[in-house]
Amino acid sequence: MRGLTAAAIARAVKGKIYRYEKEGWTEVREDGGPEAASVVTDSRKVEPGSLFAAIRGQRTDGHRYIAQCVRDGAGMILAEKLPEEALPVPVICTEDTLRALRDLAEYYLAVLDIPTVGIIGSVGKTSTKEAAASVLSQKYHILKTEGNFNNELGVPLTVFRLREEHEMAVLEMGINHFGEMTRLARIVRPRTVIMTNIGFSHIEFLGSQEGILRAKSEVFAYLAEDGCAVLNADDPLLASLADRGEFRKVFYGIGPGDPSLPRQVWADQIEPLGFQGSRCMLHTPDDVFPVTIP
Repeated sequence: MRGLTAAAIARAVKGKIYRYEKEGWTEVREDGGPEAASVVTDSRKVEPGSLFAAIRGQRTDGHRYIAQCVRDGAGMILAEKLPEEALPVPVICTEDTLRALRDLAEYYLAVLDIPTVGIIGSVGKTSTKEAAASVLSQKYHILKTEGNFNNELGVPLTVFRLREEHEMAVLEMGINHFGEMTRLARIVRPRTVIMTNIGFSHIEFLGSQEGILRAKSEVFAYLAEDGCAVLNADDPLLASLADRGEFRKVFYGIGPGDPSLPRQVWADQIEPLGFQGSRCMLHTPDDVFPVTIP
């Protein structure tokens, strides 16, 4: 993992490095040194050279497993407190391990400097992620979110799976409170945002569909300057973003739609194929062609 030495990690998370010396844990200053082979929060996934990040969860506290992780090969520890026992690896102490992981993921993605696609919406994120990843993988070596790793822990852990051979990342971004999208977008800083719809999921926390739109729209503050938002024109709330002028927009939908809101990409002649998927004609600015979707 390029650039993830103990010194670089400590700078990224505003932490301090400690090593166990004769009289106990001592703060040290380090430059260079080995890079973390991986970043894990699950003690069962430690491999030689891993950085193990000890997180306090609802069911267990990762700090309890630090010594075991070192015995299993962890080369560095990220924690909120120093272990009681002597360990032969550096410990990077920070106030909040989860926040530190977000800061570290932001730093790591900036080091790799590859374009990202953020997938956002109340429903359909995973299907859209798979479709986008399938298309982009025809030209690029990509990494995509696995499963539903789309929250404030899942997004950093996905970012840490990136390696230098990757050319693009397709990342789901899921939220249920105001401010969460801001924290995710600060990490991802997408070149492209795809929004599927504004539904009712988590409306108990966000108050209304308008509140859901506002919470998800926090992403636009971190959209790349030359970025683009791909928006579902069949969703009235997403269609209302047409008037926002600070970023480029591409609208898609079923049928050509209303002339007052041009759709750059749209489908018609939709034919269900049962277990085989569906078929349609796809209209783009350059061509019209049949598409079969498994």
